[in-house]
Amino acid sequence: MPVTGKPFRALPVLVYVPLHALTLILVEAAMDGFSSDFSPAGAGGSGKVDPGLIMEQVKVQIAVANAQELLQRMTDKCFKKCIGKPGSSLDNSEQKCVAMCMDRYMDAWNTVSRAYNSRLQRERAKM
Repeated sequence: MPVTGKPFRALPVLVYVPLHALTLILVEAAMDGFSSDFSPAGAGGSGKVDPGLIMEQVKVQIAVANAQELLQRMTDKCFKKCIGKPGSSLDNSEQKCVAMCMDRYMDAWNTVSRAYNSRLQRERAKM
């Protein structure tokens, strides 16, 4: 699709995320248990706020939210596509369909992510 002269609007960066990494991100985030205390450990309640720590926690929370959304969308799409009659277990063809669907979804996500990041870098270089 050609660019129509409208200014390019920066959106959140999409990142290549292997499926096993989604699980790792979600588990690590759950184990960390984000606290509302943004002061560095050992600050002793001095009231000093570490902006770097806040940024890191926000980045992690955004990454977790994005990973959860990606996983939810992929699950919804592949379930609708592959599961005709939900039951107590999946038959062999449903298992294969879900596995292939998830692989294709992640491949497409990664292709779009790389293209988007490449375009974003080109646009930033022009500024």
